[in-house]
Amino acid sequence: MKRQVRPNVWELAVSLGRDPNGNYCRRWETFHGNEAGADAHLARLAESVRLPDRFGDMRVRELIDRYLTWLDDGHRNPKITKLRHLNHEILDPTLGTRPAVLIDTADIFEFLRHQHQAGTPRDVIKDLRALLVQPWNWAQRHRWTNQNPPNEVRLRDVIY
Repeated sequence: MKRQVRPNVWELAVSLGRDPNGNYCRRWETFHGNEAGADAHLARLAESVRLPDRFGDMRVRELIDRYLTWLDDGHRNPKITKLRHLNHEILDPTLGTRPAVLIDTADIFEFLRHQHQAGTPRDVIKDLRALLVQPWNWAQRHRWTNQNPPNEVRLRDVIY
């Protein structure tokens, strides 16, 4: 659902289904911008609340994108913009096409180690690790998976 509250302010809602008591639930967000931007944000919002049939159906890029969409409040948060950039420029070309369910600790360690050896600054490596750990934490909270391989990789082992 999309409703204009005032010029360039939109109220967006997507259905979450029914809760255990049978009550109808929605997720509401306010979007600031033009109608095309509101439509695009509504589509991302709808995709972020759709549960996958199986975690194994998701690629790493899809897991991270769903997490960042869920995290995004529609106000052009610079941290989320930075994480999207890191995902698009560094993570996606390397790990993005791989099924999330097949990623293990060794894959994450090798990816981060390669970034370190390529001269990537430590703060960027730290952000890359967080960009991997947080979506898996989020997937665990949604009960999509019971494993979090990125969480087992310690930065001190990668960098030193």
